[in-house]
Parts: sequence; C-alpha cells; structure tokens
Amino acid sequence: MRRLLAIYLIGIAVQIWPVLAPQWNTASAARLTAIAASRLPDAAAWPIRVWDRVSKIAALAGLAGDEPQPAVSSPEPAQQQ
Repeated sequence: MRRLLAIYLIGIAVQIWPVLAPQWNTASAARLTAIAASRLPDAAAWPIRVWDRVSKIAALAGLAGDEPQPAVSSPEPAQQQ
C-alpha cells in the first residue's frame, strides 16, 4: 500500500513540475504553493488519464477485449423430479 501511495504522489509531482520548473528560482514560496494548489485537482487525476490512454492504445492495437466474454456461472443444482 505504501508503494502505491508513493507512486501516486510521484505521479502528482510529475504532473505539477512542468508548471513550477520555470518559476522555481524566481517565485516566492507563496506563489509556488498557489501554483501547485491550483494544479492539484488535475494532477491528482493522473491515473484516470493514464488508464484512458492505455485503453485507447489497446483498442487501436486490438487488445481491448471488446468481444463479449462468456459469463461464468456456477453449476445449477440438480432438479428433483
């Protein structure tokens, strides 16, 4: 669980960094915080965007599994006569 949380937080940082990098040495801490806070909702949704991209690539490659899968059912109990 810790690894998953670490990956998630690193992903957020990767999403925010391109906006912060140009201002890292010149902006105040308050300004950097404000920028990061404004980008946080989009950055926090990165797993959804990754999933969407992967599913589109899989669909283009024919790996999406769009064919209906047979339903898995438990054996029916024997009927008594």
